[in-house]
Amino acid sequence: MCSKPVNKEIIYQPAREIPESRRKVARQQDEDASQSPDNSLQEMEDENPEENGSITLPYDVVAMIFKNLDAKDLCTSAKVCRLWQEVANSELGSRGPMIDLASWADVFQSCHTDKFPRNLTNKPMLGFLFSAEDSLPRDCFAKHFPKNCVSLVIQPYGLVLNNREYETARARVVYGYFPESSEVNIEYILGKNAQVLHLNKDLEILSNGNQPQRLTVINSMVQGAKNRLKGIKCMILMTANDFTHERELAELTGITGNVPALWGGAAQKLIVCKRTSDGNRGWENVLWIAILIGGPNVKSWSIIIKRSERSVKQIRDRLLTLKENVQPMKNTVGFIFTCIGRGSSMHGSKNVESTIFKEIFPHIPLMGAFGNGEFGFDCNDKKVDKSAYHQYSTSFMILTYN
Repeated sequence: MCSKPVNKEIIYQPAREIPESRRKVARQQDEDASQSPDNSLQEMEDENPEENGSITLPYDVVAMIFKNLDAKDLCTSAKVCRLWQEVANSELGSRGPMIDLASWADVFQSCHTDKFPRNLTNKPMLGFLFSAEDSLPRDCFAKHFPKNCVSLVIQPYGLVLNNREYETARARVVYGYFPESSEVNIEYILGKNAQVLHLNKDLEILSNGNQPQRLTVINSMVQGAKNRLKGIKCMILMTANDFTHERELAELTGITGNVPALWGGAAQKLIVCKRTSDGNRGWENVLWIAILIGGPNVKSWSIIIKRSERSVKQIRDRLLTLKENVQPMKNTVGFIFTCIGRGSSMHGSKNVESTIFKEIFPHIPLMGAFGNGEFGFDCNDKKVDKSAYHQYSTSFMILTYN
């Protein structure tokens, strides 16, 4: 097998063409072989593969081996020859989102090693990391990911993974990375201290200017994104504690009028880690971020479990309503953002809402967090409630793409 590169760029490279001189030699050898007795079986038995130096593995054997490789090794193996490139591309294309739980030290503190990236099974375009630890990732964290892959680090009050709710989880990280797809289009709108930055999927700047006292400038950005994406399928909206206009932001007409499904909430801190096309890498704190997702093979549905809906039956009925509309495709993920006032303090026991979700959607991974203010639209076939900002509620969203 190929040796593992250190910090190599994750790209595909086609094999080189065989020179014409080598082709002539091969044809001559075929002609000579056709005029001599057929001793090929005996020659194969006598041949020492180590001395020959070239062993061609069947497609199925290579495919079985490649199933055990991480994404970085697959991308490296794709450079060896066309057979390996075909198998590696097929294997990467078969893998869905990766959702998991890890220690904070393994993810961020050991980022100068390959310990965390070796756990990634897909070639990601976007990642979410929920960590209640009040500390910053190292600059080297972003170097392990492809160019233009954004990792959003969210510092909430607690974590959720599948049917487990970690209401106090200081040293843990719930993370999810979504495989690259040319059928998925993404734009980012980031709010910093005195600036609003609008980026496309390649992290190229679409607009950049000072943030006015009014947030209405974002309306035109969202409208422009809708036109470029040929329709917004969903928006993920996150704000930090230092941002005090979360309701006004979430209920801008540009969002309520153009976004069919909304999910997110108010966390303690937001950090964007990324590499750009010029090779720069690092992280920066932001006050808020809106991630707009579109594409022909993207679908999404959101629902709000409201403050008054506290019983198990009420929550199950609401999620069953959501299930009536969901049409999962190959890559499907569930998101949850729930108020710190819910959980065990409201239900009297842990893992209530996440367990109900997994009972109804057993094959959809669920990730998210506890926060202090929730964003979401309550959507179904009959009506769409465009009240975007909620408290003492739980916001669910299912995102799926092919």
